[in-house]
Amino acid sequence: MIRRNLRQIRGKGNHGKMKRRWVIFKFIVTGGFCTCIDFSIYMCLSTVIAMSYAKCISMFCSCTMSFFLNKLWTFRDKKSYTVPQVLKFAITQLINISVNVGCNIIIYDLTQMKILAFVLSTLSAMTVNYLLQKKIVFREG
Repeated sequence: MIRRNLRQIRGKGNHGKMKRRWVIFKFIVTGGFCTCIDFSIYMCLSTVIAMSYAKCISMFCSCTMSFFLNKLWTFRDKKSYTVPQVLKFAITQLINISVNVGCNIIIYDLTQMKILAFVLSTLSAMTVNYLLQKKIVFREG
């Protein structure tokens, strides 16, 4: 009976759903780690340079780390690095950085709360970033 239940769980219909959930989980873990990098650099730099510049620099560092982690671990893209893939990543990250920095500026201007602005701007850009990377940069096939 247990074997039959395991076979049903591993069935064709569930495999795709489980794989998708695992990829999303790994994307969240990678994103959490890269967000820590982003936050640390942002908080340090924003004390000595303009917040928007600090956010751009911190996002650049975070996005660079994100590329390697997502390529090698999250999406398990074993293909060698290609110019088109790096360009696609750069374009998607420019969009991601624009959403993140734009939201950060607007939310900070409205609330004057740096950490709240960071958190909300990061959350707003997270969905955009996942969809862009999954559908454009690391798509299968």
